[in-house]
Amino acid sequence: MPQKVSAEGGLAETMQVQFREKVVITGRPQLVGDSGRILITVKNQQRPHESQVGVLDVKNWNLELVTAGSDARFVEPGFLIYVHSDQVMVARFDPELGKLKGPGRVLPVDQKIIDGAVKSVRSAFSPSLAVFRAAPTELKGRIVWVDREGREVSEIELDLSEENVTNRSGIFLRLSPEGKRLVVTGDRKMSVIELESGRKTDLIETQGMGTVIYPHWAPNGKLISYIDNRSGPFLTYSMPADGTGQIKLLTDMELTAVGTSFAPDGKSLLGYLISPVTLRDLWLFALDGGESRPLLETPSNERAPTFSPDGSLIAFISDETGRDQIYVRQFPESPQNWKVTSEGGVSPAWSHDGNTLFYRSKTHLMMIPVQRQPVLQFGVPEALFDAGEYYIEPFGIAAYDISLDDSEFLFPHVMSTGLDQWSVIQNWTTLLETIFED
Repeated sequence: MPQKVSAEGGLAETMQVQFREKVVITGRPQLVGDSGRILITVKNQQRPHESQVGVLDVKNWNLELVTAGSDARFVEPGFLIYVHSDQVMVARFDPELGKLKGPGRVLPVDQKIIDGAVKSVRSAFSPSLAVFRAAPTELKGRIVWVDREGREVSEIELDLSEENVTNRSGIFLRLSPEGKRLVVTGDRKMSVIELESGRKTDLIETQGMGTVIYPHWAPNGKLISYIDNRSGPFLTYSMPADGTGQIKLLTDMELTAVGTSFAPDGKSLLGYLISPVTLRDLWLFALDGGESRPLLETPSNERAPTFSPDGSLIAFISDETGRDQIYVRQFPESPQNWKVTSEGGVSPAWSHDGNTLFYRSKTHLMMIPVQRQPVLQFGVPEALFDAGEYYIEPFGIAAYDISLDDSEFLFPHVMSTGLDQWSVIQNWTTLLETIFED
């Protein structure tokens, strides 16, 4: 929910706003002069990786979606600057009506400035001056083995230009069941790396036409599942791990369906479905011709479910309390859902012996002991080390993995090198006016 703070200061107050659609507000809001309107970035629950620019009227809390894009900024006397399809766009905008006065046009500035604005979205505008973060700093990618004390043991270097990774996207990885191969996605590409030889096999490259993320190995190590939005909504597919053979659709549904964990027998895939009514719900997707079914449907967001190694428990995230927490339920049926965290948690992952549940809370990697006998019990959460520098997936799915002996963790790490560069454009509104002269 949006929050407001008095001009005199004080505590933030949550505003009870009911939108017509199930949406998520992201990014940095901006007041549009004295119009009583706010520019926001909106993500629909059905397509969480697609953004729209929204105008929120604070008088009646009416939300109007004005264009596809994100990170909009208002420039006096009447322009809207926003990001769309890897370009910085400008459109004429009526602040009193909260509407565009025509289609957007590409901002004709140096490509280095555009790259910086798109990939970092750091900019500031006034009627006479614009300040952009220019070309993004060089990115270096690593996949790092880290022990339980937080010490980096070894690393795998990545060419991020090949992996289609920018500083707005991340790296997702999973170790193969035998621990000798690694599947990696970088937003628009999926590859398998043989750890001993370093040999890399590219499986999918979207050529900028969509996103490929969330890879998971089937228990036999022969197939890899992933989600892909090139056909519209995000759906889950599988393909042979060696790159040969056919791609198969695993979740044949009209709604976004995200597979996140194979059952130990390989006959079903655990995941979540995004419903326009009940938001994200836990589902079991059948892979052997059976019927897919919901496991948990509530008004809250349940997501990132993962099977324990023996398939008897499921760890997942829920925002039932108003904050993301880690829960555990039994499978196939559960008398209850156990809330095992109290200080927040995302990115759940099981140890290979099933006796420890790992997760991330704030900047730390955490662990919870799990006792199975004589009754199911969960110990007190314990911080292992500060993992804040390593990539964390914004929707809560674990972007890291665990060694077969549970002694080390494999983290993706995208970092900048060098100094930031900034560009200043004077006579800013004159440039904007010339764009619309024809």
